[in-house]
Amino acid sequence: ALLKTVEEPRAGVHYFIFVENPEMLLPTLRSRCIIVAKGFGENITLPEKGKSKHPDFLTISLSERFAYIEKLSKSLKKDDPNAFRDSAIEIFDSAIYVLREKIVPTSANSNVKGSATQLERILELRNFLNDRGSSAKQLLEAMAMQL
Repeated sequence: ALLKTVEEPRAGVHYFIFVENPEMLLPTLRSRCIIVAKGFGENITLPEKGKSKHPDFLTISLSERFAYIEKLSKSLKKDDPNAFRDSAIEIFDSAIYVLREKIVPTSANSNVKGSATQLERILELRNFLNDRGSSAKQLLEAMAMQL
């Protein structure tokens, strides 16, 4: 009954469903939802004071981002099917970590709003990595274009 209600809501009606884990919802219901994770990205910490084994996607050019994604895709998909997704998560988390630091207003950082907008987009893309049918490569490429 709830699925029918969500599929055909009246105009201007919004439903909020609060759950500990979105995976608890039926896939058909979850596909009609915009998932917002409370506090997502707050607990991300990177080893060695924010350093990652992957390049900083915020500082390299678009062509370098695409080349790195392609190289990573070819090298990791052969060994372990989850290795590429794990690397994608590390790259996303690294970008989230750096952007989150840029949001703190300082005299040296005048583009807080731009960083916040980028962070919001990256978090949305990162959240799609949790979906079973998502393509980690396509999500990384979308992130590369967003930066």
